Amino acid sequence: MPATIKETILSAVETAFLEITPANGYERTVRRVHRVGTAATETLEFDAINLIDRGDATRRKLVRANEQLLTIELECLTKEYVEAQAVQTVLRLVADVMKRMEQDGTWGDLAVRTTIIQGGSSPFEVAAPTIVNRVTLQILYRIERANPNIQAMI
Repeated sequence: MPATIKETILSAVETAFLEITPANGYERTVRRVHRVGTAATETLEFDAINLIDRGDATRRKLVRANEQLLTIELECLTKEYVEAQAVQTVLRLVADVMKRMEQDGTWGDLAVRTTIIQGGSSPFEVAAPTIVNRVTLQILYRIERANPNIQAMI
């Protein structure tokens, strides 16, 4: 069975975040993206991102298409043994994540746009040596009403 547009977008987001490396112009290296939320204490590879699907709202658009507004929460997890540098370390990871989103907010023309709802300005959780910060984003995309596997072009 073909993947839905939503699943294709989530896979594109996951792949994009795995491209965060110094070789690609970023400060940090994302080693793992978890599609199922993983507690910071269970994460073995840092830097990591928990990509949490918070669902999507549907709005009828024209006759044959729906607009979907997918909300994703990203938990950015990093490890820093020097407490004085912990906040700066996780903020660099968040900056890299936001920079990556700015490069292609359509995720390869699958979506209309991506909007950052909440950008991790202060750490959500600091339990040395693990630091967690959250970024919430919404991705607007369109699907054919009769078939969620088909992207609607309006």
